[in-house]
Amino acid sequence: MFGLSKIIKGECMKKALITGVTGQTASYLAEYILENHKNYEVHCTRRWRSREDNITNFRNKVMWHSCEMKDQFNVYNIIKKTMPDKIFVYSASSFVRDSWIQPQEYFNENISHLLNVMNSILMINNVNIDTLNVKLKYNPKIFIALSSEEYGHVDHGVKITEDTILRPISPYGVSKVSMELLGYQYWKSYGLNVLLVRTFNHESPRRGHIFVTGSFCKQVALIESKIIKPVLYVGNVNSVRDWLDARDCVQAAWVATEKCEPGEPYNVCSEKAYTIQEFISKLQELSKVKFEVKVDPNKLRPSDVTWLLGDCTKFKKKTGWKPQHDFMLDTVPDMLNYWRKKIAAEKYEPIGE
Repeated sequence: MFGLSKIIKGECMKKALITGVTGQTASYLAEYILENHKNYEVHCTRRWRSREDNITNFRNKVMWHSCEMKDQFNVYNIIKKTMPDKIFVYSASSFVRDSWIQPQEYFNENISHLLNVMNSILMINNVNIDTLNVKLKYNPKIFIALSSEEYGHVDHGVKITEDTILRPISPYGVSKVSMELLGYQYWKSYGLNVLLVRTFNHESPRRGHIFVTGSFCKQVALIESKIIKPVLYVGNVNSVRDWLDARDCVQAAWVATEKCEPGEPYNVCSEKAYTIQEFISKLQELSKVKFEVKVDPNKLRPSDVTWLLGDCTKFKKKTGWKPQHDFMLDTVPDMLNYWRKKIAAEKYEPIGE
């Protein structure tokens, strides 16, 4: 049978393949599956140059595959070898600001990763692109990590549902819309089990310091340790975000593959709105020292999504999922404490008095 491997205690082991697992969210997904779905082997792709900070907890508990996701035959060979029951496509370029600097690279990477996964399924089934009446013998669930950046410009005060028009205003957002449309097309044309989940902003201690929340938490930890002057450099602090904990996102990803309909878009969000200024105020409340806030022009974008407040009624009704973490009470303190420990361990030299 396709997608099944060894048998442990009389139960057939299934397989999950996760791409981009060294990143924030996918690393939590690997841990979640290992802890909660022990009838699954976890297979992960990584590039030789990938950072490994986020995988130390499970490095020796998963099956690793060296993979360049832009290489069609590399991807095909791994999927053909493992025949996973579920594939989670998390590998992508995701730093929105840089997508203006290298838009072509964002398109090449984000779209090719998904196409190579979907085309590998067709190749395994010996399906040509012009095949009519496709019948797939091997048809795993393919979860595509999409983004609220697809919505782009939304009028202030509007609660965003799946029917809200997509008007992306960054190359990254456009690349995600393109991925979603390709996923839909492959479901419609070939019947692939493609799950389209638009996840709103999600953060955690593993959020990279190039992203706004990670950057602010790292700066505050450096300020507390007297490594930098007591000034927090920021961009547009008036933008509104619907922030979710990444650890809740991975549970949503899993239940999406269990209960959601292929080809159908779903929002995953907290349904709570915060300004970036409110995030800064929370850091000021938690900080051990006072700091000044200054706008850094280099942190401003040519165009910025200024309003994101999601509605995930559709997803919650379909799956029964709901967030377990409160962003301000749980996530922000966890992030700041992570950076405090990291900074303390890295032995920076403090600035002079």
